[in-house]
Amino acid sequence: MQKNTFPTSLVFKDTSCHIEGIPLFQPLSLTVNSGQCLLISGENGIGKTTLLRSIQGLSQDFSGQIKQSQNSIFIQSKRPFEAERTVLKNLQFWQSYYGKKNNFTLKMLLKDWYLTFLKDVPFKKLSEGQQQRLNLARLSLAHSDLWLLDEPFSFLDAKNCKLLWSHIENHLNNGGICCLVHHHFEIESLFSKNLKTRMVFKKLNHFPVFQKRVAL
Repeated sequence: MQKNTFPTSLVFKDTSCHIEGIPLFQPLSLTVNSGQCLLISGENGIGKTTLLRSIQGLSQDFSGQIKQSQNSIFIQSKRPFEAERTVLKNLQFWQSYYGKKNNFTLKMLLKDWYLTFLKDVPFKKLSEGQQQRLNLARLSLAHSDLWLLDEPFSFLDAKNCKLLWSHIENHLNNGGICCLVHHHFEIESLFSKNLKTRMVFKKLNHFPVFQKRVAL
């Protein structure tokens, strides 16, 4: 098991995630270059989220190699916000946490993610879709080269799916890399012509040994 720094690409070589030492999916070998987005699909429980966690360094349950930029952000279903804090106060915390200079103000960020009218609302009073937009807004604060997104379209309507795709497209146009897990296949209809040329599709397939064990 090996994990190395590789600043302009996300590289998998004979990579598979495990449960109790048993591989979940057939080994993955591919390269995602700067300006590309990897869309990972597959059955529930096949290891898609574990793969993202392995890329981020949060899990060692994988074999093979993963070479990636160290400058990455992982957006997952668990939303790291204080329930009593307002949208603005939560964003101020994360702006301080990332500790990087921004080329825009929080006012602009709120506008970019359709959160302006919610800035004084406590997190606990937001709808699921609003909470998800706030979570995704951290992408604009982190300035990471590699975006790892676990089901980022959950709870988003068509308008906000398009909003997220526009941010992803802008990230790719600036030389970034995106790796995302999704189950909503209809989102592919929202690709722009430019975005379609940047996509790398990969469906994970069960490793035969694991499939036999599940059948038992």
